[in-house]
Amino acid sequence: MQGPVYGSSAAHMPWLAPHMPLMAPIHQPAPISPDSITEDGICARIQGLLSYHLRNWNPTNILVLASSFTQSLITLGRNGHLGPNGLGSYLDIFMVLGYEGNVPLRFFGLGVMAPMQVRMLLRTASYDLKGMNPLRDVKTLEFMMEGFHNVAVKKLNRVNESIAKYADRRY
Repeated sequence: MQGPVYGSSAAHMPWLAPHMPLMAPIHQPAPISPDSITEDGICARIQGLLSYHLRNWNPTNILVLASSFTQSLITLGRNGHLGPNGLGSYLDIFMVLGYEGNVPLRFFGLGVMAPMQVRMLLRTASYDLKGMNPLRDVKTLEFMMEGFHNVAVKKLNRVNESIAKYADRRY
């Protein structure tokens, strides 16, 4: 019977068989190349996020908003506001429950990760919640969600007005 080879993991841990490595190699999935991120994929990601947080909305209205935000994101990328490589992953688009200031003031919105910061596509006003944490208090979270609903309605109205103006110019 042959003993373990010195320098192998089995020499330091004799209960391991000599052919077993100390650690299994970790398989890291390859990052998505910017070429494989599509406009349809971006729109689908935004639709999914909005559908979850605006549950009582008509799917057509969610699609209108998602399409508008998709175009905004593409413009940000083309203008270099998402870094030199643009959007790195669909997961770089997410919902944010954030805070700002010393109080802190809380806000809720749809954001995208950009170098060194989160760029907000849509967000509520900043609220002083008087120490209440929306992650722990259901009423406070409902208040934040209602605020998000309200700013989404305003954005939808602006988008629909813009579409109507463009349609009027074409005919």
